[in-house]
Amino acid sequence: MPVPEALLDGSGAQTPTWDEPRWQRILDRIEVRLDGIGLRFWGPPLWLEVTMSGPDSDRWASGQPDGDRSWDWQSSAPCAAAGTLETAGATDDEMLGAASRYTLENLILNAAHEVGEWLRFDAVRVASPHDGVGDGVQGNGKAVVHVGFDPAPETVAGSRLPAIPAVADAARRVASWRFTSLPGEVIGYATAGPTLQLPGAAAAVWTGRWAAVAALPPGAESDLRALRAAVQADVHAMLIAYEAAKVCDAFYVDGSRPWRLAPGSGDPAASVGPGDAAGPDRRPLSVAVSWSPER
Repeated sequence: MPVPEALLDGSGAQTPTWDEPRWQRILDRIEVRLDGIGLRFWGPPLWLEVTMSGPDSDRWASGQPDGDRSWDWQSSAPCAAAGTLETAGATDDEMLGAASRYTLENLILNAAHEVGEWLRFDAVRVASPHDGVGDGVQGNGKAVVHVGFDPAPETVAGSRLPAIPAVADAARRVASWRFTSLPGEVIGYATAGPTLQLPGAAAAVWTGRWAAVAALPPGAESDLRALRAAVQADVHAMLIAYEAAKVCDAFYVDGSRPWRLAPGSGDPAASVGPGDAAGPDRRPLSVAVSWSPER
């Protein structure tokens, strides 16, 4: 990742009250090792912009030829904790802790936004993109994504959800081929939940949970509209969990990966990240998705 840009105020002039060399030194300890993704910081207060390049979802979905494009995604709120810590005389490591959580959270929210750009059912977006509201919550059309740090794994929503064959059979009434996502990804169904087949890797499959489908009231599975909405919610949650796990695997502080996705959001049937995806020294991070009623 390139060195973060100089921290400047909105006019582009250096801000005397902002200890730029110190923040440059702190932020240089954070990196994300994902192709096409970069970080750009500025302040005060500390803000983040995620820079990206890749295919355009609208042009690709309509069958138009398209090469890689560049665009940016900006955090919807600054990292208030960073300024508070600096004023209180915190150490570099304490400020790094606040900045790294803020950065990782926003990388996950950016990934969730991208899922909303790409995921379609019958060529219609499942969760249309929409501005976030900060503080670990990202609006994504009808869905809201919450990022939490250091959860107790047993409290993560869906972690105890059993594999229910009847639920999977009901979900199959909504044909999986009607879903599309990033080019080359294939969405399918298993007894435990929806699955994501990754391009170019025959054994790489990510499995989600039939949480929304299993939560339908008795008899609701015969209501095709309600069943379809629940299946869409579970497929959407699965894709966000996969992207969150991928971000955690690519996020480094001082050359090490501090976080991993906690159990319950999704499970890989094969390795989908760079090595030690669930290393014992990595703290758990939760990602929960809630859906609002149809608008």
